[in-house]
Amino acid sequence: MKKSRINYFKLLILLQVYGIIIGGGFIVKPLYHWNRNILLQMKAKSIWIEWKLSNTASGNLKPEAWLAVPDAGIKTLVILGDSKENLLKYPCLVENGNLLQQNSGIKIISAHRDMHFRNLHKLKKGDKIYIELKEQKKTYEIFMIEIVSKEKAGDYLRARRVTDTLVLLTCYPFKYTGPAPERYIIWAESRNN
Repeated sequence: MKKSRINYFKLLILLQVYGIIIGGGFIVKPLYHWNRNILLQMKAKSIWIEWKLSNTASGNLKPEAWLAVPDAGIKTLVILGDSKENLLKYPCLVENGNLLQQNSGIKIISAHRDMHFRNLHKLKKGDKIYIELKEQKKTYEIFMIEIVSKEKAGDYLRARRVTDTLVLLTCYPFKYTGPAPERYIIWAESRNN
């Protein structure tokens, strides 16, 4: 009896650390990854409130906004700088964007497809995206969803000349193992007066 408990415990540890492979090659995400996302989300709200009240944030995070996308179940902190380290924590505002400025062109928020943006595929044209800044709120409406190759995505986004447009960017396909070959781009225009 004792030996079977030990083996069961080892199996649980392996499932948490590595995940499991189910028939047909479908990979279930490790419980560790899922638990980590829950903890980050709980921490995100407290970081956002702390920053709004005192203009300081714990650690080296630079909070920029609170992102809410109801139709994708997204409510999370957005931080500045899309470094590999930051992307493992929260969605990131690409450095050259400024969410505060009106008509300042494209503002790009990027995140991992298997973390914060795992439900972006549920969005459609006309859905709303809400951005809460320190002293104002903005509403955006999705007007286009595109898939472009990984190699062309950067130049493609830089070539677009639009005003006050928000872009949500992640890797595609969503259920792809390893580095994804394409990018999923959601375009939304401001609905603020």
